[in-house]
Amino acid sequence: MMTGKCLMGRYLVGEVIGTGGMAVVYKGHDLRSGRTVAIKILRKEFNQDEEFVLRFQREAQAASLISHENLIDLYDVGEQDEMHFIVMEYVDGLTLKELIQRQGALDNYTSISIARQMCLALKLVHEAKIIHRDIKSQNILLDRKGIAKLADFGIARAADSDTQTLSGDKGVLGSVHYFSPEQAKGERATQSSDLYSLGVVLFEMITGRVPFDGDTPVSVALHHINTPVPSVRTLNPRATKAIDEIVQKAMEKDPSKRYQDAQSFYNDLCMALVYPEGGFIQREEGGAKPFDKEEKPLIPEGSHGKGGGEGRAKGWLQRGGRRLRNLPVVLISLVLLIAGVAVTFVVLFSLGIMPGWTNAPQLVGLQLAMAEERVEELGLHLALEAYSYDDSIQPGTVIEQEPSRGSPLRLGGTMRVVLCKGPEFPIVPRLIGLSLEQARQQLEAKGLSIGQIIPQEDSDEPRDTVLEQSIDEGVQLNNGDSIDLVVSAPPLVRTVPNLEYCTVAEARALLEAEGLELGEIYNDHMAGYEVGQVFQQQPASQTSLLDGESVDIWVNTALASYRYEAELEIFEDDTYVRIYMEDQGNMKMIYEEIREAGVLSIDLNLESEVPGYKDIIVYFNETEYSRETVYFAEEGQ
Repeated sequence: MMTGKCLMGRYLVGEVIGTGGMAVVYKGHDLRSGRTVAIKILRKEFNQDEEFVLRFQREAQAASLISHENLIDLYDVGEQDEMHFIVMEYVDGLTLKELIQRQGALDNYTSISIARQMCLALKLVHEAKIIHRDIKSQNILLDRKGIAKLADFGIARAADSDTQTLSGDKGVLGSVHYFSPEQAKGERATQSSDLYSLGVVLFEMITGRVPFDGDTPVSVALHHINTPVPSVRTLNPRATKAIDEIVQKAMEKDPSKRYQDAQSFYNDLCMALVYPEGGFIQREEGGAKPFDKEEKPLIPEGSHGKGGGEGRAKGWLQRGGRRLRNLPVVLISLVLLIAGVAVTFVVLFSLGIMPGWTNAPQLVGLQLAMAEERVEELGLHLALEAYSYDDSIQPGTVIEQEPSRGSPLRLGGTMRVVLCKGPEFPIVPRLIGLSLEQARQQLEAKGLSIGQIIPQEDSDEPRDTVLEQSIDEGVQLNNGDSIDLVVSAPPLVRTVPNLEYCTVAEARALLEAEGLELGEIYNDHMAGYEVGQVFQQQPASQTSLLDGESVDIWVNTALASYRYEAELEIFEDDTYVRIYMEDQGNMKMIYEEIREAGVLSIDLNLESEVPGYKDIIVYFNETEYSRETVYFAEEGQ
């Protein structure tokens, strides 16, 4: 068991959360970042097997090439004590297989939603020229938000490398219930092989079972090669015809008749949400037709008989009459078709299933910098179309936008805005007596600015106080005009004393003796100082300040503490006892000893820089024995 081990001095291994033929997956804790992770460790029996080590390394390489919401993120790769491991994103949820085992067949919408997410993941994987080769419900993880993530690239290969399924005496790679006919034959796997497996997963979601089963892997493989795919509607009458048609196309025996890329698979899944009755599936050349309809001749029977010319003319007149009579129906059908396309677009967009599109955000009321940040987050561009004037709106605020909020917009598209410049003819405010910063804010609020700043040293006013303004209060100006200011700038005559190691009272006395004031007092802990001593000041000592200006100080406070007492009963000799304290997201070992069977009395005085609740965790060997949440209080509490 690996539980309790610390890898690379950083990753604490927890309980087992998954097992496979090649590796075991543990829940872990990253002591450096504080986040929960998944740690995949190659089984011991394969550490010396070059082929399996190569597969394991290839999984890490494949996962590191791509990043997407629907793919498990790779954080780190390492080797310790001849043990190979991968540190990955931890998904707090369950596998798709577990969900199906709990609930049985899933509803149409959920099945399509998960399949669509897998198409997005495979699109990125295939664009990186990687064939996954092991798409199955066990390798699809579902988090608590309903996001599906594709995992396990253990047998993935580059698309241009040898992607055969069989591997000599190592047996079959991939999962026999999910792999394609060409994989069953040991032939080269392609993108369409992954999409076949996704078709199997879709079949399983909508019916609650895999399409083919048997007593041996070989019998299942032969079904994939020879047996027609059952209709999902025969197993689940609630399944839509559109889903049935998609599954049939995805699981064609001939790879050339299947979906050739994940995008086309994704597009049909989107259409299935709006057209559950189906009929929109485009079969690849040579594939079976979606509907078995009898082909009828374009010219009615008998039109080529005796007197053929008249017969043909009469036939066309008759058909023409019918066309004229059916004209209103045709027009209505055309209008409904156009309306249907529009509604389809709106529905697809509102469901968030239109690839390459997004909703226009709300920009009106935002400052320009915030509006730019908002559109960049959505993959859009911002264009400043015009300026406008308004006495009641803060300058720099967006007052108009095109397109409006919620409108569909292609990624990379442009949003055009109109920006307020404030009043067109602002009135000059009174600035005398204000600080320089206050004067700047008042002018900017009116669409004006500060021009030249003229310092005046022989002033008794506090530094940066406005003494004069070049344009009097009440004068009307044009938007964008500037005003020159005369500002108090007396010489810096006071020197800040060194307050380190002083008490608060001593620091206040020293500052007052120099004509300065004590400003903000901050409490924090700093090693090497007694409680109540100053360990930092701002500004630093020997800095020159004006008479009456203030200095902020930081005062050392006591550590938070807790006395941990426990009686631990040890049942076996040579038990490795370790106790950890979780402090600010980090696991700190506070006790470590190998003990014989008996009762172990623990009495520890623990300290922390931050008060509050913390976990104390006891491990016996590699197993968690107990976990207790305690409160660290500051001295005197």
